[in-house]
Order: sequence, then structure tokens, then C-alpha cells
Amino acid sequence: MRKILFLILALVSFSWVAAAKDKVPGDFKLVFRSSAGALERATQETLTVHKDTVTVSRNAEIVGEEGVKTKSDRVYKITGEQLRQLYDVVVSSGFFTWPKNPDGPHQSTVEEFFDITADGKTVTHGRWEQGNQEAFRALYDRYNAWFNSIRTARF
Repeated sequence: MRKILFLILALVSFSWVAAAKDKVPGDFKLVFRSSAGALERATQETLTVHKDTVTVSRNAEIVGEEGVKTKSDRVYKITGEQLRQLYDVVVSSGFFTWPKNPDGPHQSTVEEFFDITADGKTVTHGRWEQGNQEAFRALYDRYNAWFNSIRTARF
């Protein structure tokens, strides 16, 4: 009888731990910031994922046209499962444990950063950080595949 009771308690405990592991922290938030300054056009884009919403804000300035600026916002709704998938991408990348290094030298006019919050802690890493460049690219590729999967046309 004790063995059966122990087995039942062990199974219940294991399922509770597994469920807790899959849970997305309530404060989970991902912000991806990108800016590109080119000779004829400068753009800034911020993508924010928080709770059940993805908001993409884009600002563009056309140089040579008296500083004409355009702004656009797009909002996408996501499911809890889609949010969990993104959280899994972030956690499996090791993002929260990457060492914080200074941005390295680069010739690109593109700046990209992830600001990610979970469990009361916000961590920021940029594309050009020394020692994290490959990890950043790998995370970006997986994040971008996730984002492309949620912004497909829905009829």
C-alpha cells in the first residue's frame, strides 16, 4: 500500500514540476529593436511581445524630402501556446546566461537589440556584442521564424 501511495505522489509531483517548467512567467516580455541609417532612408522598428499581443512600430524618415517621416503600427494577437513557443526559443538559446560584453566594431549601419524580461529580470544583448554574435544570430533566426509564423494572413 505504501508503495502505491508513494508512486501516486511521485507521479503527481512529477507532473506538477513538468507543468511549472512549461509555464511562461507572467512578466515575460520580448522587445526587439532595430535601426538602420542609410543615405536615403533611416528606419527604426520596435517589435514588442507581451501577453497576448505583438505590436510592431515602424518609423521611417526619407532624407531629401524635407524630413518626411512616416509611422506605422501593426498589432497581432497570439495564443498562449504561441507565447510559450517564443519563451522556449529564448530559454533554449541561453539568452539569460550570455555574458554581457561590449559591442564590437562593425561597418554596418544596422543596430539590433533584444530586451527580454522574465521573472523580474530584464536582459539586453545586441547583435555586435563580442563573443555573443553567433548566439545572437541563431536566436534571431529562430525568433524571426516564430514571428513569420504568427504574422501570416488570416482569412
